[in-house]
Amino acid sequence: MVAKIAEEGRGSGERVILIDALRGFALYGIILCHYNHWDCAYIESISHKDYGLISRITEHLNIYFINYKFYILFSFIFGYSFYLQSVSFKKYNKDIDLLFIRRAFFLFLIGALHFLFWYSDILFVYGILMLPLIYLRRLSNKYLLILGLLLTLDVPTMLLNIYHWYHTVVSHTQVSAVAGNSKMEQLYMVVTGGNIMDNIRFNISFIHTRIQFEEWDGSFFMILGFFVFGMLAARTGILLKINALKGKLKYIIVVNILVLILLQLLTQHIDVPANENNLKIKLLGFILVFFQSIISVATSISFVAMLFNHRLTLKLTGYLAVTGKMALTNYLFQTVAGLFLFFHFGLGLYNVTTPGQNFFLATGVFILQMIFSHVWFRYFKYGLVEWLLRAGTFWEFADLRRKPTDL
Repeated sequence: MVAKIAEEGRGSGERVILIDALRGFALYGIILCHYNHWDCAYIESISHKDYGLISRITEHLNIYFINYKFYILFSFIFGYSFYLQSVSFKKYNKDIDLLFIRRAFFLFLIGALHFLFWYSDILFVYGILMLPLIYLRRLSNKYLLILGLLLTLDVPTMLLNIYHWYHTVVSHTQVSAVAGNSKMEQLYMVVTGGNIMDNIRFNISFIHTRIQFEEWDGSFFMILGFFVFGMLAARTGILLKINALKGKLKYIIVVNILVLILLQLLTQHIDVPANENNLKIKLLGFILVFFQSIISVATSISFVAMLFNHRLTLKLTGYLAVTGKMALTNYLFQTVAGLFLFFHFGLGLYNVTTPGQNFFLATGVFILQMIFSHVWFRYFKYGLVEWLLRAGTFWEFADLRRKPTDL
């Protein structure tokens, strides 16, 4: 299965296989980000603790190349896949809008259930933002490009910040920060000493804080913007042309990495308490995040595309692709594994392992996911949660098991 998929990546199936491999690569970045500190690093005593050289290296990797960037890549891929689905849905002779509405509802439902166990779930957000995408797909490429730029630049959030700058006395950022720090301390208590019901109660109580964060951080608009960019990339077939850059990909990657480092250094330079109430600096921060996001997506695409062009790494792209084909199932399993490994009601490794060790734990879990996905697709056509989502979309259950003729 892996060899077959990897070889298809060089032929007519390259568009789909590259996206599957990118989705698998994004999953690896997401698990690295989550397992780093389980988001408790916002607590002062944890963020300033010296865990040793390996942890310092992995912390810098997380800050410069991983944190939030793989969710952006995931969003781009979601938009790309959305367009491919809109094309494939035509063959079913059904109302395409209705299919997408049902799919969005069940994706939201899966995300809401996941949120009960992990407050940083992204699926319920995708389910909500999928609804406007149903109608945005009718726009021309020109208007999609303009809309994508406005959303990824977080122009709506910029305007919101400007409005409140002139109409409020207390900074909403300060209020959100205080609430967020308090919640992170509660999360730390749950991780290190709570049971599973404590975790569920915390996640429910976090809903209001999460909405505040999404509102003032601009995440909703950024995600929708990359949905739009992904849809536009699929419609124009731009990723099919990446093979023409085959000999230049490594240079593109090196330059992009250097630019990402410079942008992150600049971000850290301006993100200091003295600039907390500086509106111009805040708006500059949105622009820096925009460029970091665009460049990180381009770097990931270039890196995975480069893997396809080398015999030694071609098999790895096959494993990434099968993992990406059941990304929804694997994403949810990462939470199950994380709860079991780190939380008090599991193995309780949170206060035992360092961020550096967690980096390798996350890598180990992801390798197991790649192996499991490879074996799974020998016998089944879809990932388990993907199969359920498909049933909700089409209102019928497809055959899950492969027939001997499918192998």
